[in-house]
Amino acid sequence: MNRMPLSRIGMLGVLTGAGRNDEPAAEPHFCGKLLEYGPRYGLQVVILTPAGIASPSGGITGWQLVNREWQSISCELPDLIYDRCLVPGGAEARRQLARLFSLQAKPLRYWGQPLPGKWLVHTALQQDSRLRPHLPPTVLYGGPDQLQSRLLPSRNGIILKPVGGMQGKGVLHIRPESSGSSFAIRGRTRLNEPFSRTFPAVEAATAWLHRWIGRRPYLVQPYLQLTTSGGQPYDIRALLQKNGRGRWTVTGLAAREGSAEGLTSNLHGGGRASPAHAYLQAQHGLAHAEEACRQIEQLALEAAARLEAQFGRLGELGVDFGVGLADRHLWILEVNSKPGRTSFYTAGTPAQAEQSITRPLAYARYLLLRSPGRIWHDRTAL
Repeated sequence: MNRMPLSRIGMLGVLTGAGRNDEPAAEPHFCGKLLEYGPRYGLQVVILTPAGIASPSGGITGWQLVNREWQSISCELPDLIYDRCLVPGGAEARRQLARLFSLQAKPLRYWGQPLPGKWLVHTALQQDSRLRPHLPPTVLYGGPDQLQSRLLPSRNGIILKPVGGMQGKGVLHIRPESSGSSFAIRGRTRLNEPFSRTFPAVEAATAWLHRWIGRRPYLVQPYLQLTTSGGQPYDIRALLQKNGRGRWTVTGLAAREGSAEGLTSNLHGGGRASPAHAYLQAQHGLAHAEEACRQIEQLALEAAARLEAQFGRLGELGVDFGVGLADRHLWILEVNSKPGRTSFYTAGTPAQAEQSITRPLAYARYLLLRSPGRIWHDRTAL
């Protein structure tokens, strides 16, 4: 259904990374849709990248679509910043924005706060008694001796995850071989390329891991068998977003499945997405699918409330759940404050895919209408 554009209430700057090939910005499909739908919510949307914010002129250069062609524009400071930037240059871009807003004595308002690293998120969730049973036992990496003490009594091995990682990059699994005399390591490099190695003894394996990790902070967890009966790893992504009234809503659930040879189900590592309910029903039956989806939504909303109380106002979260193969227990694997939408684009759920784009705009409108001194009489339900 087409909607008439509303009177403009403000400018939304979408901060993202640089694009590939001929695209000026990352997530070109998502950014294009934000530009297209923005006027429906009274928003002028402009796409920002770190390069455009660090302009020598001291202004901001952004991007918009004109007749389906990307064009750069010089723009004023936005009324609200929606930070989607995942590249290292994002930190410098945020510093530059703070400087520019300060020079013009204009309040710098962000659409939502980012979450800190996985360790601080884990410790925050652990404080909630309802979430604690669903968190894998987790410690910070402490060196080869720590790994050896955890590996030797283990049959399934352990998982190591970078504290600041994303998209499955740098995740490792180390386990004893069936003979018990050698140890295998498999995982993904920092470029998200799969690899595997075998070592004749636990000392050699952990020494190699220690060199590979270097000074980067890592988490250590027991390996949980979160696979199908055929051995494919999978998880359930719950996308939570605030709506046009500023309330948390579950936009949708998507199942993500990787290959039997893979370690993660992340789509960037070659996984595929399906509607969660149908996927879980095929794996475990209708009754389990309905109960699992209900419990996932409850736990995801509880996690959102806990993290927002700890770290400040958030706008959306991707909460990833694993399902134990033997006992079907739900595990909270990761929470991301800058979640992707590819799972919903490719899972064949068009309503959820569209809501994943429009709800950030509805929430931006809600925030702008609540700005001090602004009077607005439109009561349209978004």
